[in-house]
Amino acid sequence: MIELQVKEYQAVQAAHARDGGWSASRGLGSGGQGVVSAWINVDQHGRIRERIAVKDTYLDDEDEWEDTYPLIQFTEWKAHIIEAGALTAFHNLNAQPRKEFVQSPRGLVNNPIIDIRDYQEFVPEGFFRMALEYCPFGDLEELCNTYLEEGRVISEPFLWCLSAHLANAALLMEQGDLRHPVAGWRTIVHRDMKTANVFLGEGSSPEYSLFPVPKLGDFGLTYVISPAHEAYNNGGGTEASRAPEALENSYVEMTTKTNVYGVGLIVLNLMTLDDAIGMIYLDRREPPPVEGSLPYSDTLKNLVRRCVTWGPARRIDVQTLRKEIQQATSGNGEHTNGYRYPSQAVANGYAGSDAALLIRGDMYARNLALPPETPPPTPGNQEGEESDEDDLSQLMKMEE
Repeated sequence: MIELQVKEYQAVQAAHARDGGWSASRGLGSGGQGVVSAWINVDQHGRIRERIAVKDTYLDDEDEWEDTYPLIQFTEWKAHIIEAGALTAFHNLNAQPRKEFVQSPRGLVNNPIIDIRDYQEFVPEGFFRMALEYCPFGDLEELCNTYLEEGRVISEPFLWCLSAHLANAALLMEQGDLRHPVAGWRTIVHRDMKTANVFLGEGSSPEYSLFPVPKLGDFGLTYVISPAHEAYNNGGGTEASRAPEALENSYVEMTTKTNVYGVGLIVLNLMTLDDAIGMIYLDRREPPPVEGSLPYSDTLKNLVRRCVTWGPARRIDVQTLRKEIQQATSGNGEHTNGYRYPSQAVANGYAGSDAALLIRGDMYARNLALPPETPPPTPGNQEGEESDEDDLSQLMKMEE
């Protein structure tokens, strides 16, 4: 997307935020089809009270509006563009009073998938909008780049935290709920699992409480497996992050184990600080190597190897992956050095330890003053044009 388009789309978001009663809109990033901004509300003292991430996706072709999530029983019988539909299904199936949690057999755990708060289509303007939870600490691609620049390695405790959350996300994609398969659910294949699509959010669970919560996002290439169709990929997804069966002209169908490959490859990306390792070895038609010289336990390296096995039939399944992560991080000899359920002593020493993540600060943290920024250009309505203010106000006046 060219810079002029980005500025234009951000200006649209800024105008809509004001119309909806939000105090500010600050650009967070842009991609091939749209922009993301933080919409922020402040209290009477000018301190930040609430923030959400607003993602507008522009569709180049009218036919793209027909690519909808097929299981409308999980989206309150309303048609949604596939990305919004998948996220809405997760939201509705795992609804909790506090949206940062989902139910598991062990009780409430951190939600490993970005939560959607609202959705609307602007068909005449050619885009749809999702209001999403705000993740203040960036994404894993940014984290990898930071560690490369600093010449450091990411600690093993965080990699176990990441593995656990991504494995939970894979199980939610497989069966809709961490406790049991949901009747009528069909497995989702993400098709774009990569470091840039795993965000670092806030968490409230006592599990891995010193780390930000890894959350899988960007479900724009979601593929919902149907028993009526063969699940061959059409080439969608980032090339360096594809599983072997997701390559073009593959004669192996995608399954839930395609997501397992994504889990292993993302962890390997962080172990090596190399986002391209997957593509290098796909070109050679062999799995990316998990070198014995990597400074991590054999338990973690062997688990990653079993995730990125070339053939899905020999690849570890989601339930076994979660079970082995649980075993590796529990009891005597566990591999997180006490960071899974940190004691007060571990918490006190975290800031000065190698386990402390090099992450950005939360510049829009609650109770801080809103930092100044030059406002983006305002796309004012021409004289005589109708305003969308009423519709937008109704859409974006949202309660958490």
